[in-house]
Amino acid sequence: MDGKKPVIGITTSNGHSMGYPSVILLQAYIDAIVVAEGIPILIPSQIPESSWMQLINTLDGILFTGGGDIAPQNKEDVDLLEYIDIDRSRDQIEIPMVLQAIQKNIPFFGICRGFQVLNVALGGSLHSDISTHRPQSVKH
Repeated sequence: MDGKKPVIGITTSNGHSMGYPSVILLQAYIDAIVVAEGIPILIPSQIPESSWMQLINTLDGILFTGGGDIAPQNKEDVDLLEYIDIDRSRDQIEIPMVLQAIQKNIPFFGICRGFQVLNVALGGSLHSDISTHRPQSVKH
């Protein structure tokens, strides 16, 4: 990569800090990119589509991070009655961002929720509660 550090986009969550809406990301994601000698760029889910479409063209890779559940209308298998920390704005940006990354041949990696986003974006199904389908599974 001609001596330049890769620029890696990192998806973020929405939350609150001191009562104010905030962008949230575990420090470990940033640290991992820095240790790997990359330049981390945070991608807030509130960014307009035209802006993230412009941003994605400058990225050398994308890390789809962990977080809450994907909204049930975005997945085939809706076997759980209770969802945790649904963030619809993340779904609305991350699912199409996966498809754009594929189209533009941009490397990407998903961790936890991020891996589930990749699966859903590519037409896969999810079991919202794995213990319903695999009672012997590890609780997560």
